[in-house]
Amino acid sequence: MKKIRSIIPTALSLLLTLGLLAVSSTQSQRASASEEKATNETKDSVEASKDYAARKKAEYQKKIESQLDEFSRGIDELKMKAEQSGAKAKAELNKEIAALEQQKEVVSKKLSELESSSGETWEKFKSRVDSAMNELKKSYDRAVSRFKERR
Repeated sequence: MKKIRSIIPTALSLLLTLGLLAVSSTQSQRASASEEKATNETKDSVEASKDYAARKKAEYQKKIESQLDEFSRGIDELKMKAEQSGAKAKAELNKEIAALEQQKEVVSKKLSELESSSGETWEKFKSRVDSAMNELKKSYDRAVSRFKERR
């Protein structure tokens, strides 16, 4: 009887310890699962952000390329009109056309820089392209206006 009485506390202590270890293990597994879920959600969010940036960059590039094509056609029209102008007007228009082509080339180079940028950093190149594009538009509008004045 004395042996049983001395074994009972030890057995109870052992059972309690095993129970606590089982609970601790379950909690640890739940914590690991939560951490893994949070990590996966973070990765998914980062990927979604990268995809969004890449889509926006591609849309912007397409828009600028389209605008450059429009300016090219407009410059070609100015060239044809310059050919039909008098010698003095033709010389002045050709200078403006040459300046427009240089500005268009600047925009193209800046667009190339943007194209080689990563999806996350393209925004800083965007402002440079926008600025160059605005200058090209102002110069083009001035050239068209001057041509109309000379007619």
